[in-house]
Amino acid sequence: MELNLENSQLLYLKNENDSLRSLLDFKKQLHYLSIPCEVIGLDYSENRKIIFLNRGGEDNISENMVCLNSKGLIGKVVEVGNNLCEVICLNDPNSRIPAKTEQSQEQGIVYGTAKGNILEMRYLSKDTKTELGEMVITSGLGSIYPKGILIGKISSTRIDGFYKTATITPAVNFFNLEEVLLIRKETK
Repeated sequence: MELNLENSQLLYLKNENDSLRSLLDFKKQLHYLSIPCEVIGLDYSENRKIIFLNRGGEDNISENMVCLNSKGLIGKVVEVGNNLCEVICLNDPNSRIPAKTEQSQEQGIVYGTAKGNILEMRYLSKDTKTELGEMVITSGLGSIYPKGILIGKISSTRIDGFYKTATITPAVNFFNLEEVLLIRKETK
């Protein structure tokens, strides 16, 4: 029984080490000021998708810093305390992100939904050339999200009045977040 417990602990530490190594490799590729953080809590309900991080004002964290990991975009900081901050995830129904499709360069707005792990890209042109499986990235429009961060991939499309709406499967698994990076849009 002791060996099983020890093996379980070693497996956990190996997985954590692999995750941290991946995050460190990803951090080296970024052209932005970044701060590594640990997820210490979450508030997930139908109408709210928030994670809490172990960094705050004492670590120079500020509102609207972008949260991501090596898989893609997670969200942005919406509230900062001394030693922790609150991040609204992009799958929150109140989340809005300027985005574009990677290949066809179609512009739209990505919305979170109450469905949890589903996003919608709205206001695509009705005659868009966007295809299923196409990647969606941040467009860089607005003052918060840098250009080119992976959001997810298109899984379906439908006509909504004068526009087309794409359903997106997020690149990030929001139910399995442990280590993340916060970045500022200004470069190093």
